[in-house]
Amino acid sequence: METKNIRMDILRKSHFMGFLGIFVLAFVIPSFAWAQGPPRITLETASTQKLTLTVGKSVILSSSEPVKRVSLGTPEGIPEIAVAMVLTPRQIYLTGKNPGVTNLTVWGANDKIVMDVEVSPDISRLKEMIQKIMPEEKNIQAMATHDNITLSGTVSNMSNLTQVLALAEPFFPKKVVNLLKLEDSPDVSKFKEALYQVMPEEKDIKVTATGDNKIAVSGTVANKGNLSKVLALSESYFPKRVVNLLQAEGSPSQLKEAIHKILPEEKDIRVTPTGDSVTLSGTVSSTSNLSQVLALADSYYPKKVINLLEVGGAHQVMLEVRVAEMSRSLLRRLGVNFNYISNSGANFGISMLGNLTALGSVPLFPTPSGFAPSNAASSLGFSDRINAIFRFAGGGATWTTFIDALKEEGLTKVLAEPTLITMSGKSANFLAGGEFPIPVPQPSGTGTSITVEYKPFGVGLNFSPVVLSSKKISMQVAPEVSDLDFANAIQVGGFVIPAITTRRVSTTVELGDGQSFAVAGLLKDNVREVVSKFPLLGDIPILGVLFRSTSFQKNETELIIIVTPHLVKPMNLAKQPLPTDQYIEPNDFEFYLLGALEGSKKEDRPAGPSSSPDARRGMRLEGEFGHAMPK
Repeated sequence: METKNIRMDILRKSHFMGFLGIFVLAFVIPSFAWAQGPPRITLETASTQKLTLTVGKSVILSSSEPVKRVSLGTPEGIPEIAVAMVLTPRQIYLTGKNPGVTNLTVWGANDKIVMDVEVSPDISRLKEMIQKIMPEEKNIQAMATHDNITLSGTVSNMSNLTQVLALAEPFFPKKVVNLLKLEDSPDVSKFKEALYQVMPEEKDIKVTATGDNKIAVSGTVANKGNLSKVLALSESYFPKRVVNLLQAEGSPSQLKEAIHKILPEEKDIRVTPTGDSVTLSGTVSSTSNLSQVLALADSYYPKKVINLLEVGGAHQVMLEVRVAEMSRSLLRRLGVNFNYISNSGANFGISMLGNLTALGSVPLFPTPSGFAPSNAASSLGFSDRINAIFRFAGGGATWTTFIDALKEEGLTKVLAEPTLITMSGKSANFLAGGEFPIPVPQPSGTGTSITVEYKPFGVGLNFSPVVLSSKKISMQVAPEVSDLDFANAIQVGGFVIPAITTRRVSTTVELGDGQSFAVAGLLKDNVREVVSKFPLLGDIPILGVLFRSTSFQKNETELIIIVTPHLVKPMNLAKQPLPTDQYIEPNDFEFYLLGALEGSKKEDRPAGPSSSPDARRGMRLEGEFGHAMPK
């Protein structure tokens, strides 16, 4: 009995210890975990809140009412900025993943809360690294934003500045904004004070300490005398450590001498001092020389040059383009088709090699009432390639032979010479031709409707010249010659649409006035041979010609495009010759009886009034007709 009581006592104690362990696990350990975990923030519905997180850090958000739904807005194509997880109906666990800005929306029972979340890079490790490596640099500040890190403050020398930037780059590749400045050493500060006392008018001088224990003196001074004084003073403070980057502004006479040495041909340039600035006026021969003069003047008077210069000479460019093409073609064909038809129509044979013949609507054999087809096999269609037909009748049958034997030679010559004038730096275009209408089917509510599009063709020219000097012209040129090709036309919806044969080139060249350049050329030689034959029968010598169809086609093309620019000026002639000045209208006697398309140029013309006022005045062209360009 006593043993039993002892066992019951032990059992009660074990139960008590078990309940105690459960209590510790349920309340004490979570409380310890909460004490060591991320910070807590209470959500408020009064206004939009802003929360700043660091990458890899977390925060717990507490709500006064149960949370129904949580949403994080992340734009498409951007990595996930933060992650939200609901721990309890009133607590949200938020973790920053990538730098950026997003919105956290929390829906409660009655309303919703919107919070702006900004996730910034973790700069704590960078600060620790800078402090360990350079403990003497205590004025460096690092600030992180959602997409970069900004370094500001001051460093003691250039070497440390380079090391700080090198440390920050691996942590934040290509996202470091450097606002660090070098501290002025006591010697540099004393030198600046002495420089200001000696030459207070020189306010554009900069003194900078470099990483190799050198002192760089840069900026501009009024003249060479002040330049020598500054260098002497700096050398007394920093012996053999001065890097001279100073420039003397100089005087107008010095600038004019420099221009004359570099550009001796430019004698119309005037240099006039205007207070602290200098004024350039007159003319230069080309735009390239203008750029050189302005660059030279800016080196003497930085940002103090007033440019009144003009580019002299001709600025209008006339471009002559010659497109010449010769094309030769040779075509040889030989093909034979034949058919055999009995008078009764019961027996027949048809050869359709090379598509010279096809089943159609032409009768193949005679009937008592004339030639008339009696069934689908008794009619035949002809190709337009057939140029000889022989028919033989006898022995109760009709034999018909169709022959395609052709040798064709072709020659094509194309010569186009468009001419166009425009100002330097401007674009111009020219088209002598037309626009061909092309029907285009378009879907509509009631089916398919036909609309018309126009494709240009003819002789076209586009070019943009730039006059570099009186002897050099740079230009972008794009000539084009196109014509309609009905040989390769297609039929769409009953409309015949021709192909367009085009010769086009687009390039940029640099030429002198009157010089020519072959900007494009083409040599093309095409050979095409086709043999269609019946197996075995077509290989029989001599007789095999009846069982095969051969075609040989050769095309040779030679094309060249030549451009010639000219610098031109307007003509002051009282009357300019025109292509129509030579034409005289014929009178009735010349047109009806003589069949002349132009009137006689003789003064003793037959009686008959002429309606042409030019003919009555007797106007003539003197000399060869062509382009007149004043020199």
